[in-house]
Amino acid sequence: MRYRVVAACVLMMSGWGGCATLANRKTVNVTVVGSLHRFHLDPIYGFSLNDLQSTVKALQPQLLCLEVDPQDEDTNRVGLYPPETVVLKHLARELFISSAAVDWRADFKTYKELSPLVKASVDQQQKELMDRATKSVAGKYDFFISTPAKQLIQKIHDTILKKDGEAADGFWITRNSRIAERCMTEARKIQASNVVFVFGVDHQYILEDTLSKFPDVKVNESSIRHGDPTWVVAQEIVDEWKNRLSALKELQNSSADPMLQKRVEQSGRIKELELFIRSAAFAL
Repeated sequence: MRYRVVAACVLMMSGWGGCATLANRKTVNVTVVGSLHRFHLDPIYGFSLNDLQSTVKALQPQLLCLEVDPQDEDTNRVGLYPPETVVLKHLARELFISSAAVDWRADFKTYKELSPLVKASVDQQQKELMDRATKSVAGKYDFFISTPAKQLIQKIHDTILKKDGEAADGFWITRNSRIAERCMTEARKIQASNVVFVFGVDHQYILEDTLSKFPDVKVNESSIRHGDPTWVVAQEIVDEWKNRLSALKELQNSSADPMLQKRVEQSGRIKELELFIRSAAFAL
């Protein structure tokens, strides 16, 4: 028994404060909400920006952890992150909720391209995922957060990790581990007992699994709010999207950092921001 206690203490000290503080900790309820990026604007998916905000409101978090790397948050690179993070940060201010940028990205220079065989396999698996989402009677978003979809998404990442290594998958394991650690560190700082992560829906399976290994964390299923295909955002949100778009275009046109140019191009955020801005104008 003594050896088991020592082993547990060693485990807890990696990212969760160790045995010295465990007795004083209360359970932290954590919910991971999968976001859809540009597909929030597509009614077929059934999870609009209004639905996303309603879901977060209903969960009543004390801390909202967002898909932005803190080292990029106050720079011209912040546009590389999902447009819905602007909406969520604005929502957190409105509701007096703490929010934190907790994403983690490795140096882009260390990334690897997929090998041709792995890319072909991944393309086929992604097609299967999308085909099943289209055929789902529950709706596309409900399918993406279902257990079968999570298993398919995990299979895609496992294929890349096994064949081409983590550098070909954006350092997927490391990234999600760091995301969980960063958010829970912030939760400890403010003594939050109810925490919500909002990350791309493909993160949901791995964040839930990673967080379930934290000793004082209870991972809950999110209660998704549906049924509001319309959406309107404040002008300051649209202005922030425009600022991000302008900054990304400058980065894309600059020859100072070719690797950053490539990152901007591969992210697809310029087209995505343009879509959000056009859609907002129509909504207004």
